[in-house]
Amino acid sequence: MSADLLRNLASKIKSTLAAGAAEAPVTIAGREFLARLESGNPNSFRLEPKQGAAVTSNMLLAALFGALPPELPDLKISTLVLDADSTSNSHVLRIPLEGVWDIPRGPSHLQIGDVVVTAKESATDSSGSLVGKCRLGGQVSEVNVNLPGDIILSGTLPPIDLLELVKSIVGPVLKLPAGLPSIGLRESTYSITFQGEHPTLVVRTSAGAFKDVTLVISHVSGEWGALAQIELPTDGVFSKLSDSLSQLDALLPVESPRLLLSSFATKEFSAPPVDLSITHIFSGALPFVNLG
Repeated sequence: MSADLLRNLASKIKSTLAAGAAEAPVTIAGREFLARLESGNPNSFRLEPKQGAAVTSNMLLAALFGALPPELPDLKISTLVLDADSTSNSHVLRIPLEGVWDIPRGPSHLQIGDVVVTAKESATDSSGSLVGKCRLGGQVSEVNVNLPGDIILSGTLPPIDLLELVKSIVGPVLKLPAGLPSIGLRESTYSITFQGEHPTLVVRTSAGAFKDVTLVISHVSGEWGALAQIELPTDGVFSKLSDSLSQLDALLPVESPRLLLSSFATKEFSAPPVDLSITHIFSGALPFVNLG
């Protein structure tokens, strides 16, 4: 963000309104806006494009943050709200975007609505963020993106069954081994990254006796697939999977046991660039098991 961009904007608006004008004309990203007091607050201003001036998010965000990744949507803007705190010399610009951010994800699309971009500027720092709401796995989730930089959507999901979550996104592509009970995920964190044409979803949480569960949904070999890695307890590994396998616990001790479920069989699948410590999933020495 250009240094003092918001401070200079607020200063110009304040001086114009202090002179007795009902509104202050300002220019942002080559588009003309009219600024008025917001709810009578002398440090809060509502900015609306002049009549006939079409403003979209791409042109405005580029002026605020510079070059933007192509994954960001270009949505219409009708109103901006600028808050100025003269005491701390900080300024916040809130930009609600109209419409939805549509992201292809499996057979269906992920649609993010109620999108608001926020630009913050202080005496020593500046930053930006995008927040919105979407439905993931049938659950409403708030999505967060830090700006500028590579687009990584992140959020949390309430508890949900593992297979139900996968089914809601890419269909019934995963199956559990016979005798393994259903895996109910606790509240989880997720990230969506963009590599190439298709996004990759990574979910991480725990489930029952399984302290670490990682789910990856991505586009592999021309189709959408899912991979789940489940870290198993070191005591009673086989009995945790099925009572019928309990005798194997004494016969086959296993260090760092993990159960891997996959809807595809390939060694060409790359781990997404997120800090989830799951690179061991993709070892070339470990064949994927196609349970689909």
